[in-house]
Amino acid sequence: MELSTRKKKKLIKSKEKIFSGMIFNDLSKNYVVKISGLVINKKIFETIPEKFNSNYNIIGDFDLVMKMALSFEAESINENLVTIRIHKNNFSNLYRELHFKEYQDWYKNLNLQKDIIKKNLKYFKEKLSYLKIIYLLVTRNKLKSIKEIINYPNNFKKLKLLVILLTPNYIINKLLEK
Repeated sequence: MELSTRKKKKLIKSKEKIFSGMIFNDLSKNYVVKISGLVINKKIFETIPEKFNSNYNIIGDFDLVMKMALSFEAESINENLVTIRIHKNNFSNLYRELHFKEYQDWYKNLNLQKDIIKKNLKYFKEKLSYLKIIYLLVTRNKLKSIKEIINYPNNFKKLKLLVILLTPNYIINKLLEK
């Protein structure tokens, strides 16, 4: 996968580890799927009762992929086949609160009767916490952000979040413009 910015069309080759086989556990820890790079077998696709949850505008593809990953094996190709353009007007960037609330709804509706979901619950909870912190930072709710960052379990990401918190708003806005 390639990521590009609009102004300079800088290409960044992804170094994300790709997965094959039963990938639910791997995606729970590190979701790397981009819907534009996904090819789905028609017979498998037809077996999924609710393909895209109409309540999800941002995480609909995530929800679909995670449903498929529970039941089906996946194959991946270790080549850059997709170019993704990143800019300040990306839908998920503009609607951080919606992203957080959709993921929160998804999290609340997990089927905890399945052992594989229970096994990965901590990763989903960490992602929910991360999305909440990002939302709080973007809305400049610094006091709540500090509290959430202190309670965040991942020390590397915690450090990253603290840097974002301490970075002046004009610098963050400048970075978002690129």
